Amino acid sequence: MNFYRQRFFHVLAFRLCCCFFSSTWFVPDEYFQSVEVAYHLVYGKGHLSWEWLPEWALRSPLHPLIYAFPFWLLKLFSLDFGFIIRWIPNIIHAFLFAIADICFINWAKSVIGFSLDALYIILPIYFTNWFIIYCSTRTLSNTLECCLMLIALNFYTKEDGNYVETKKKNDDNFEEEKLAKFSIPKIDSFCICLIFVSIAGVIRPTTWLLWIPLCYGHFVFYLLEGLDVINQEIITKRMEKYILSYSPFVIIIPFFTFLLDSFYYGRPTSTFFNFFHFNIIKSGNALFGSHPWHWYFTQGLPSILLFASIPLFTILVKLIRSRYYVDIRLDRRYILCAGLYIFSLSLIAHKEHRFVLPIIPILLPYIAVEINSYKNEFLKKWLINLIIGSNLLSIIYFGLIHQRGPYVANNKIVQYVDEKLQEDNSSTIYVLQLMPCYSMPMYAGLHPYAQNVSITMLDCGINNTTDESEQFHSSPIPWLNKNWFSKKLYLTNLIVCYQHIFYKIESFLMQKGFERHSLIFHTYFTSSSRQHSKIILLSKIEEE
Repeated sequence: MNFYRQRFFHVLAFRLCCCFFSSTWFVPDEYFQSVEVAYHLVYGKGHLSWEWLPEWALRSPLHPLIYAFPFWLLKLFSLDFGFIIRWIPNIIHAFLFAIADICFINWAKSVIGFSLDALYIILPIYFTNWFIIYCSTRTLSNTLECCLMLIALNFYTKEDGNYVETKKKNDDNFEEEKLAKFSIPKIDSFCICLIFVSIAGVIRPTTWLLWIPLCYGHFVFYLLEGLDVINQEIITKRMEKYILSYSPFVIIIPFFTFLLDSFYYGRPTSTFFNFFHFNIIKSGNALFGSHPWHWYFTQGLPSILLFASIPLFTILVKLIRSRYYVDIRLDRRYILCAGLYIFSLSLIAHKEHRFVLPIIPILLPYIAVEINSYKNEFLKKWLINLIIGSNLLSIIYFGLIHQRGPYVANNKIVQYVDEKLQEDNSSTIYVLQLMPCYSMPMYAGLHPYAQNVSITMLDCGINNTTDESEQFHSSPIPWLNKNWFSKKLYLTNLIVCYQHIFYKIESFLMQKGFERHSLIFHTYFTSSSRQHSKIILLSKIEEE
C-alpha cells in the first residue's frame, strides 16, 4: 500500500505540473461546457451556450457540478480568490488523471503480461505523449471520459479468484458442480467497472462505442467459461444470474442523471437521448464542420501519436495479414475494440482530435510491445528517443505558445477592470469581443469582478436565423454602423479583436474615441482565416 501511495503522489506531482500546459486556448467546449456553466450555477452570472437552453437540453449538468461544488465551498468560506477560481478546475483534473494514471499502469501490466522491457517502453511514451499532457488537466468532457475509462479498465481486468474451474473432472455431476461454482464477480470488480462506464456514458455518450463490445465479450465469457459442451439449461441460468446481478449497476446512473437533467432543465428530459437524437439521428454535429471519413486515420491519430504511428502501422499490417497477433501473450480485444471505436467515429461527419483521446492510452501498450519486438537495438533506441523528443517539443509549443492570446487578453482585461473599480467600485465595465464566437473566456475568467462586467460577443447560436459572426467578418464597418446604437455598443470600454480585423475598423474606432491598449501574441500558425497571429485590445479614451 505504501508503494502505491508513494507512486500516486509522484504521478500527482507530475499532473500538477501539467496544469501549466493548459494555459493556451484549445476548443470552446473546454470552457463553455464546464467552468462557465459551473460559475453560472454558483454565482448566478455566466454565459450559457445554446446547448444549455431547455428547448435543446443537450448537456448533462453532471460535468459542471464537479467544479460547481468546490466553487460553492470556496464562496462559502470566502476563499474564492480569482487565481483559485482560475486554477481549481485544472487541479481537480490533475487529481483525477493521477488516479487514472495508476489504473493505466495496472491495466497495461495485465495486457502485456510479464514483459518488463515492454513496460519500460510504455511508461515513457505514455507520460510524455504530448496530447495526453495537453488534455490531462483541461476541463473537457473528453478528459473526464478518458479518466473514467482508464479506471473502468482497471476493474474490468481485475480477477477476483471466483471464476469457474476449467479443469474437467471425472464426475457424473460435473455440469451441476460447474453451475454451483459459477459466481458473479464481487462488488469491487466488474460492478465498479460498470458504474464508471455508466458515468462516462452519461457525460460522453460515445463512450458506449468502446464499452458495448467489451461488455459483450465479458458476458459471453461468463456464459461459456468451463463448458466443454454447450448446455442450454446452464447457459440460461447463468444468463439470468448475470443480468440480475449487473443490470442495476448499468441502470442506476442513467436513472439518477435523468432525474438530475429533469430538475436542471425544469421538465422531464434525458440529455443522453437528446444528444444522440441531435448528433446521430439529425446529424446536427455537421453544423460544427464536416471531415472526410478517413480523417482520423490520415490526420487525427498521426498528429497525436507522431512517430509512434510507425509501430502502430506495422501492428495493423500484422493484424491484417495474420489471423493471430505475433505475440500470443498480448490481449488483442482492446486494440480491436479501439479500432471499432475509431471506425464508428469515422462515420460521424464532425471530427476532432479530442474525440479519440480515450483510446490513445489503449493503443500505447501495443505500440510498446511492437517496438520491443524489433531485433535491431539501435533502431529501437533511436525510435524511442524520436518519439519522446518529438512529443516534448510538441507539448512545449502547443501547451505554452500556440493560441495563448485569449488567456493573456483575459488577464489584461482583469487588470484593467481592477484599476477602474479602484477608482469607482460601483461602475460597470463593458467589453466587446469582435472575434469568432466563443474565442476566449468570459465571466468565470474575470472573477471576482464578473458582477461588474458586461460582455458582448458575436452571436452564432443555432436559434438565430442570422449568424452575427458571419455578418461581421464579411462586412465589419457596416455591421458596426448598424449595431452601434441598437445594441448600445457605444457604452463599450474595452474591445478585443484580431489584428487583421483591427486594420479594417481602425478608423471607425478611432473616431469613437478608442486607442490601442495592448498588442498580444496569439500564435505562429492560425487554424482559420478569421484568426491572426496577434490580438489587439483597445480601450476607450477617458474624457477629462
